[in-house]
Amino acid sequence: MRRKTSERLLELSSGLMRSTLIIAFVFASLFSTSQSSHASVSDSNAPQSHTTGLNAISDQEPSESENQIGIANTEATYTLADVAIHNTQADCWTVVFEKVYNITSYIRNHPGGASSISKICGKDGTAIFDNKHGGSSSQALILSTYKIGALAKPVVKTCTAGNFYSDALSKCTPAPKGYFVTAISSAAGVTSATACPAGYTTLATGSKQSSDCYKPMAQTITGFSAPKTMKYMALSYLPITTNTKAYATAKTTGPCSAQAVNVVTTVKGKKVTTRKLKVTAYEKAGTCKITLTSPAKDKYLGLTNTVQIKVSKTGK
Repeated sequence: MRRKTSERLLELSSGLMRSTLIIAFVFASLFSTSQSSHASVSDSNAPQSHTTGLNAISDQEPSESENQIGIANTEATYTLADVAIHNTQADCWTVVFEKVYNITSYIRNHPGGASSISKICGKDGTAIFDNKHGGSSSQALILSTYKIGALAKPVVKTCTAGNFYSDALSKCTPAPKGYFVTAISSAAGVTSATACPAGYTTLATGSKQSSDCYKPMAQTITGFSAPKTMKYMALSYLPITTNTKAYATAKTTGPCSAQAVNVVTTVKGKKVTTRKLKVTAYEKAGTCKITLTSPAKDKYLGLTNTVQIKVSKTGK
């Protein structure tokens, strides 16, 4: 009887010890988890964790709580001109993916050195940041702590086709000759006109499409021919009608004179009146110089044509 009682007490004692160990293990686990969780929250909110160097933070995806660190609860917007003012290490703003950051206090902690990060001060640093740290959530997390606002969207000032918005004049301005502005570009608020290809131009200002560009053609005098020599008091009639149907005007120097006149001739039994230049040689030896000109017209270039005629007593 005593033996059974002793065995029973021993079994109860062993069971009690096992229960005590289990309870102790559970409490220890809970306490450890609580401590670990608390430490994680504390570390994620500690400001020094973002200034100890980029390499000290893993590239793991940040938690939901970490995503909120440093996110500015503001609707502040800044233009590139605003950012450009803050362009020194002592006062450094930058833009990354259309967000504005004041990274002045971070420059001295940048693992790559102050000089490398100062390159984006006062500028859009998106390309540099994306090239160095693109895809790294830890770098994005660090950058987010310095966010102060967003890049202001530019105000689009639309104009009608053929016009661009001139910032200098603060108004819509027609595209100059040799340039054009399409309806789409005007509506998008472009601030300059598009140039025609080299050697091409437009007939007027305010051109609306690339097809308005053309390559100017040479203006010539149809059937032009002039003598090389003339005798004293000799006459010569030169054609002055250009391929634009205009009449060239003449200016002379030397021993001669020139005057536009109507010359009547008979062609196939019909009288035809033609405008020509009547050149008269003086009784003086020398060189008669005649310069014919005609202004640009439509798609034709301006004309300048100079001829020289030797005037002598014999005409040789």
